[in-house]
Amino acid sequence: GDAAGYAKVAGAFGPLPSDWGFYLPDHRIAFANIGVSIGNLRHELAHPMVDDDYPKIPAWLGEGVGSLYGTARWRRDRFEFLVNYRLRDVQKAIKQGTLPTLAQLAASTSREVHGDAGMIYYGMARYVLLFAEQQGKLAALYRELRDADKKDHGKVVARHVDEKAFLAWVTKLR
Repeated sequence: GDAAGYAKVAGAFGPLPSDWGFYLPDHRIAFANIGVSIGNLRHELAHPMVDDDYPKIPAWLGEGVGSLYGTARWRRDRFEFLVNYRLRDVQKAIKQGTLPTLAQLAASTSREVHGDAGMIYYGMARYVLLFAEQQGKLAALYRELRDADKKDHGKVVARHVDEKAFLAWVTKLR
């Protein structure tokens, strides 16, 4: 419930990779600093659930799914994914010309997603998935990515997300 408690418990497993939360797939343990936001708990719990279905999930997709649930609200029978603070990173990267292409996102490594440009990758992954969800294509996109060879992920994403339409949509989003 607070930073000190989170650091004490999660720190028992080694250095903290994040002040917000993280998932250790080898131990099947998720840690979340809910003192920052209850959304951190939803985000981190998404990882082991998705990992059951897709153990080799690419970092961008795993963090994108987690990020969707991190800012969501329950509506009758499902979660509704909402716009959140990650939009600023995406829109800033568009203006600066540093936003990866969809093909670059699909081919990204864990090091890229969790590295210096991590906030751009997290944000882009989240908003690509939100765009697909609003187009009614998220479930099919996820299934096809899960079932495809990683080298084909760029083609799968391109089949489900029109890059030009995505960029126009995310630029106007508020």
